[in-house]
Amino acid sequence: RSCYYGESAAHLEGPATHQRSRPVQDAWTDRSLDEVSVVCGDPKQSSLFVEPAVGDDTRYQICDEMKRVSIIIPYYNRERLLERTLQSVKRQTYRPIEINLVDNASTDHSAAVARRFKEEAEDGMTVHLLRENTPGAAAARNCGLRAAQGEYVYFFDSDDELSEDFLELAVERAVAEKAEVVAAPTCMVFENGKRKVRFYGYSHAPELQILTGLLSTQTVLVRRDFLQRVGDWNEELPYWNDWEWGLRILLQRPRLSWIKFRAFHQIHLHAESITGKDFTSAFPKMVKALRAAREDLQGQPDSLRCSCEKALGYRTAIMAGHLRHEGRDDLARNLLQLLPDHNRCLLNRLLYSYTAAGLPAAWRLARLFL
Repeated sequence: RSCYYGESAAHLEGPATHQRSRPVQDAWTDRSLDEVSVVCGDPKQSSLFVEPAVGDDTRYQICDEMKRVSIIIPYYNRERLLERTLQSVKRQTYRPIEINLVDNASTDHSAAVARRFKEEAEDGMTVHLLRENTPGAAAARNCGLRAAQGEYVYFFDSDDELSEDFLELAVERAVAEKAEVVAAPTCMVFENGKRKVRFYGYSHAPELQILTGLLSTQTVLVRRDFLQRVGDWNEELPYWNDWEWGLRILLQRPRLSWIKFRAFHQIHLHAESITGKDFTSAFPKMVKALRAAREDLQGQPDSLRCSCEKALGYRTAIMAGHLRHEGRDDLARNLLQLLPDHNRCLLNRLLYSYTAAGLPAAWRLARLFL
């Protein structure tokens, strides 16, 4: 492999003194996003935010019982955006954290931004600089994962902003509920400043992952030993690799806990985003991801495999509808050819036509039939 270490810096002595918010009461954990005031970004704007008590001036304490979290951030030519992301990591109220920054063969000054961040690391932060020459975020994430030493692992993207209390709340939940995976809704920020909560429901179902991609890169904190059962990121997938990774997570039937009271982070959607803005340009990569998901289902119990294949058929029909809406009937027909005969049902034709007409959220209709 071409993954290798740069220098590392460890700063682990002594507690730091900053303010922190109190943990949210357990009574809130069963409430849905529809029942409370959902806020993207700043927790102090939320109706659930609790101001620190007078005299409570400790943002985090480092002790032997606290579990180290490994944060893995791959980057490629992000010199304009990486600093913003790293500063959001530094503001985390949880320590100790290990930050594995993986340079995916950048040709700009991104590595200099990462080196400066390492040099300015605070107490409770360990920063590793790594390099992965194999192109693609999946390869870079695998590189960072191999170097990870934390009990928990969290993957994040190099152009987004991490909510400052997310790791604290997620680790508290993981420890309290002995969860292998902790998940939370996220907040998307568009170029025009508009914000939207990315939320498809609190579910453990692999079928819903196939249909909606409810688990994505920034959504989950995962125990590192559990990831050994899931396996590496699929380096053959330049597109939807977190969708396929999330499917493999749920196929392992983990102990999963959702943080339900707020949407976290600022997930920036812009011209440089990896996902892209249209389905036509992503068509070959999309086909590869759909085939990988079908392979993941092999060996599963018959009932689970059949229900997941049904969801995969719905997803395929919806994607074909998007292609037709973009004027690519030829690609839409090619994609529909991936459907097995038993999945070429009336509902799939309805989902295809509905989406081709430009109507939104076909997944809501499909979910009724899972």
